[in-house]
Amino acid sequence: MEQSKIKLLKSINAAFIIGGYVLLAAGLLTGLVLLGGNPDKTTEDWIVVSFVIFIFQIIPAIGLHIFRTKYWVKKYPELQRKS
Repeated sequence: MEQSKIKLLKSINAAFIIGGYVLLAAGLLTGLVLLGGNPDKTTEDWIVVSFVIFIFQIIPAIGLHIFRTKYWVKKYPELQRKS
């Protein structure tokens, strides 16, 4: 029973890490799609796209990282890396 609980916790921890990377990759791809179509993009377009990527992709990725390090790993110390 204890072994399956640890395995589940490690899977959830890995899902947090993968989710953060997927959000960052989605932000990069969103930026490429929004800015890649027309080479005549103005400075305002770059600002809007950068703001959208920051708000909808980077902030949730940072939030996932903070939740995982400040709450999840402290609640389950067996998930910390062994040095």
